[in-house]
Amino acid sequence: MKPSNNFKVKLFTAFTLMLFFLCACGKGDEDAMAKNIQQVIRPIKAICLQSSNGQSSRIFPGTPKASQDTQLSFRVGGPLIMLNAETGQYIESNAVIAKIDPRDFDIQIKTLKARLDASKAQLSESRLQYKRYEQLIKENAAAKATYDQIKATFEMAGAQVRTDTENLKTAQNALKDTTLYAPFSGYVDKEFVENHQIVAAGQPVISMMDLSAIEMEVALPENMLPDIDCFESYICRFDALPGKTFSARFKEVGKQPNPSNHTYPLTLTIKDDESVLIRPGMSAEVTIGISLKEPKNFFIVPVSAVGNDHTRQSFTWIADPDTGKLTKKPVSVNGFAKDGNLKISGDIFAGQWMVVAGVNSLTKNQKIRLITSPSSTNVGNEL
Repeated sequence: MKPSNNFKVKLFTAFTLMLFFLCACGKGDEDAMAKNIQQVIRPIKAICLQSSNGQSSRIFPGTPKASQDTQLSFRVGGPLIMLNAETGQYIESNAVIAKIDPRDFDIQIKTLKARLDASKAQLSESRLQYKRYEQLIKENAAAKATYDQIKATFEMAGAQVRTDTENLKTAQNALKDTTLYAPFSGYVDKEFVENHQIVAAGQPVISMMDLSAIEMEVALPENMLPDIDCFESYICRFDALPGKTFSARFKEVGKQPNPSNHTYPLTLTIKDDESVLIRPGMSAEVTIGISLKEPKNFFIVPVSAVGNDHTRQSFTWIADPDTGKLTKKPVSVNGFAKDGNLKISGDIFAGQWMVVAGVNSLTKNQKIRLITSPSSTNVGNEL
């Protein structure tokens, strides 16, 4: 039996009314949901803006080293008869470190002195002969050939005296070089020989280091070379000396880069009463303060703190921790800082709380809650 037309009309009317009520209920639920969203208090992540004071900083690993570190050796060779140096020993400047047996050098000096005496006697005799023939040649009483021969003998005797004199000085200097002196006050780092050992000229005997002043070497990236004139301060910290900081001053920047990473060696000098605690090779870091030519309300913030609206205007959210309200602030982006964060300026001030996450999903009427206790694992004190 087929349904009548009247039944179809009633069924259609009932279905339409049901859809109407369903839609009405859905719209009411959406409004209620939107209202509930506004009532939800959302915790936000924020940072407290701090004035840059016209300065930023970069941290680099550093390598401490002695201001003077050298290997000492003799300029002559021979057997050692005295070695007055032990690893870790402090030695004053000009103190005797080691001696070579001077016997052969004494003999050489005696031989050269005798040779010099003989050449001086030969020079004296040839001078008298030359003077006689010089007078005779003026009187035309001697042959020119004989005079020339006498003159040549005299000049050769003079040259021999000069040669023997220089040889004697060299031998005397070699005798002095059999004693090795400390070139500066410092500590013995290593011993390379033992007493009574025969050493060669130039063979390292000991190494010394001067710890009265410590130098710090930093591998400086090549893109920071133009900013060297803006470096204002250098603070050094050492893992082995927790809680202590040491100020340093600029010494020099190397002209040749490291071929492996294209960095340039920046050398600093640490002058501090407690620098004696520092040892070469300690694990260290150097914080370099860099002056900035920026406006007074210039701030460095994470990239996530800045959003862009439909007009491409950059903005950020300032949170009031007392009222839980947000204020949208347009800002100007002035490029990137050295650490990859943004440099911004605008109607913002130090001490304000800036939202640094989810800025594009917030609204003016959004209720927020600012967490004021930083996490113990929160680097940079971001909330």
